[in-house]
Amino acid sequence: MAKEFFAPLIISGLESGKDGTVEIHLTNDNQKEFNVNATWKVTDLAGAVLTEGSKHARTLARTNACVKKLDLSSLIAKYGKRNLLVWLELFVDDSDKSISRNLVLLSRPKHLELHAPQIKTSAKKTDIGYNVTISSATPALWVWLEIKGLDAAFSANFVHLCPDHPIEIQVTTEKPMTLSALKSKLLVRSIVDTF
Repeated sequence: MAKEFFAPLIISGLESGKDGTVEIHLTNDNQKEFNVNATWKVTDLAGAVLTEGSKHARTLARTNACVKKLDLSSLIAKYGKRNLLVWLELFVDDSDKSISRNLVLLSRPKHLELHAPQIKTSAKKTDIGYNVTISSATPALWVWLEIKGLDAAFSANFVHLCPDHPIEIQVTTEKPMTLSALKSKLLVRSIVDTF
């Protein structure tokens, strides 16, 4: 998670419970400008999309700017703050590869009545380790991977899974192992498993 929020080009959200808005901010710590596409999607806790949109913007070097202010007051009135998730994603130029993702909550995590996410995984061997793809039909928050009984390095961990939006994580284990051994020792959990 620290790797994500210290990245040189990120998307983030600033929520205001008082007026039911979320400001979408772009922060560029690089020395050059970028053309980007900022996207947002508001879902309920079951993963149903309630509204979504996108905005093209140019991020100036070494700046932070609000590029969009979402008015969610009508959705809050209908669904309540505890039943809404705001998913943010950033793409450079017309690339379809996300460079930054973020999640905005309108209430404290302990107040969310999350569904059991039923996370699915698939894995394949690579030259340097394994690629593990995780997905879920419903929102899964703070998803983390472990290899039972072994140390491993993960390219990402403690991620948020938006429905039908798989995330690929590169895994390097301390000792070589077969793909079937990896699958048998792979543990994937989310915040729901801590209750």
